[in-house]
Amino acid sequence: MAHQELTQASLDPAIAACLATHPEWAPETRRAFEIGVRRWARWAAERGVEPPPAPEDVRDWRDALAAEGLRPSTIAHHLWALRMFGRWAGWDPDPTARIHPGRQPVLAPQGLDRRAWNALLRAAARERSPKRRARDLAWLRLMGGAGLRVGEVVALRVQDLDLHPRSGQVRVRSAVAKRRVERAVPLHADVRAALQEWLAIRPAHLGDRVFDLTPRGLEARLATLAARAGIGRCHPHQLRHTFARELIRQGVPLPDVAALLGHRSLNTTARYTLPEWGELRRAVERLAVEREPEDDDED
Repeated sequence: MAHQELTQASLDPAIAACLATHPEWAPETRRAFEIGVRRWARWAAERGVEPPPAPEDVRDWRDALAAEGLRPSTIAHHLWALRMFGRWAGWDPDPTARIHPGRQPVLAPQGLDRRAWNALLRAAARERSPKRRARDLAWLRLMGGAGLRVGEVVALRVQDLDLHPRSGQVRVRSAVAKRRVERAVPLHADVRAALQEWLAIRPAHLGDRVFDLTPRGLEARLATLAARAGIGRCHPHQLRHTFARELIRQGVPLPDVAALLGHRSLNTTARYTLPEWGELRRAVERLAVEREPEDDDED
């Protein structure tokens, strides 16, 4: 195995070269490998971790993934991806050895709190380009205010939108378990206003497409806005989680939440009734309230 440093400049060819040594991997295995390595690369770049990483670096990454609410099985997949990449890259000794995915409580998917969500909207509203500002606010509102997935947003067509002054909805088409499914999601006033502003200046060359974005392009744009907002790393699915958690907080029944999110099983929706990591952390921090020391002096 040739040594190959893991840097942003060499990441794409390095992943391709490593995958070329494993033609026996199924497509889903190859995809899991790429996701894990890219996730590691982003985390390492943010923290200045140079290759090859130390076991302590890998352990910190594992803990960060757990703090994001990832399941141990997902963390195990990411550790496997880094291990396979390290073998190809010549990392010796293996920095992932004896690093286990660990156990963690079952938590709700991590959304954004109100402060972070408002900061993200303000960052988008400060964009100087009118077209980019309107576009970003439109897809942000759709994801955080209607719960659309990334793929559903970039696949939207103008005819999927039904907008009126006092009401509106979006027809969402997606593939679930190799089936084409469709759902209708009502749109509140803020989402409708953002969409109407964007549609009024949307470039004609888009045809019937609502947005000129790819999934990766939207993810990169969100990362830029999150950095400007000072809220740290944010992935697109957190916006959908934010929508779901707000519905639960407002007391919306689970079957209604499931219908809005396009879930086939209520068990999937029920995850949002569980506590988030941030809620548990804040609960513990409340125990640290300083108390007045008792006067133990004797008379």
